[in-house]
Amino acid sequence: MNASPRVLRRILLWLLLAGAAHALALWTLPHVVMRAAMSRLVSAAAGDAEAATAEARVRSVYPPLATAASRVIVLPSPDLAYALCTYDLTQGPVDVDASPVWPAYWSVALYADNTDNYLVRSDKAAAAQPVRWRLALDPGVPTAGRELVLAPSARGLVLMRVLVADRVSQSVAVAEAQRALRCQAVPR
Repeated sequence: MNASPRVLRRILLWLLLAGAAHALALWTLPHVVMRAAMSRLVSAAAGDAEAATAEARVRSVYPPLATAASRVIVLPSPDLAYALCTYDLTQGPVDVDASPVWPAYWSVALYADNTDNYLVRSDKAAAAQPVRWRLALDPGVPTAGRELVLAPSARGLVLMRVLVADRVSQSVAVAEAQRALRCQAVPR
């Protein structure tokens, strides 16, 4: 039985529509997920006056150690303490400083607005040196002695992780290590 040209055109049209819908979903979903996550983080920062920075284009969050009941980020590890900053580079660069004095693993990671991780620095790679980044969209931005990091998107997220061996005895040190992540808009 031969399929008529009309049936073949219809099948081809449905395949093209399905492919276009699939491609649109693959492109859109990461942006939607990151926008929702950043919105949740900004809401969490707004609820913590100490954590929220004065300028709306940079927000910092220092959540307590994760439990089954408290999750600021998706699927957090109970062995890690997190510190987060959201940033918006549309009005200029943002400085990121991290200098956790910590005996175990820590890392600072940068995420674009589509959830792509575009840079990570760990305690091993930092070799006891502080992280001093200037995030920008323009390669001509003055660095003021910082490492220039060109962001692939205007909005994104900075995530610091600190490995916690003992949740009880290290609670004060963990809070200090979290506060070692600072994000600040560069004055214009």
